[in-house]
Amino acid sequence: IIDRGANIGLASIVFKSMFPDTSIIAIEPDKENFEQLNKNLKPYSRIHTLNKGIWNKKSIVQVTDKYNVGKWGMVTEEIETETAGSISTVTIDEIMNLYHLNSIDILKLDIETAEREVFTSDYDTWLPKVKIIIIELHDSFCKGTAMPFFKAIVEIFKNYSYYQLGENTIIVNEEQIKK
Repeated sequence: IIDRGANIGLASIVFKSMFPDTSIIAIEPDKENFEQLNKNLKPYSRIHTLNKGIWNKKSIVQVTDKYNVGKWGMVTEEIETETAGSISTVTIDEIMNLYHLNSIDILKLDIETAEREVFTSDYDTWLPKVKIIIIELHDSFCKGTAMPFFKAIVEIFKNYSYYQLGENTIIVNEEQIKK
């Protein structure tokens, strides 16, 4: 399970209670949230944490409360040069390589508008390997962030199911579930 936008780790804890034998990779770009995430996840085994942004390429991003919603809505935005407080990004391909993953059972994304970048390019190698995506789309913050996600799903998944549960859009890759 990859929990991107892990915040302080509550979704990772829920996933771990539901699937105790699974490995979880919890990724959070905000330094203060990341510190709390590590404290909250310390009692659990097989949970790896990364203090990175997620993007469609190697880049540098700044983390801000752009929409004034607090620590649960921190936004990453690409910047040209490294500054105090900036953070490097990681791609999903890089995560899969780093942790030797052939597939992803659950990809949870709550990435506060960065879904636009993640699904704009370079998703064709990793997206077919995802069984279930749970994503919070943020068109209410910034129009146009959801469209690349839906285009990528229609392009890559030949047979999928779609569900909406609260703010979460859930896509099940039926071809991967059969494997």
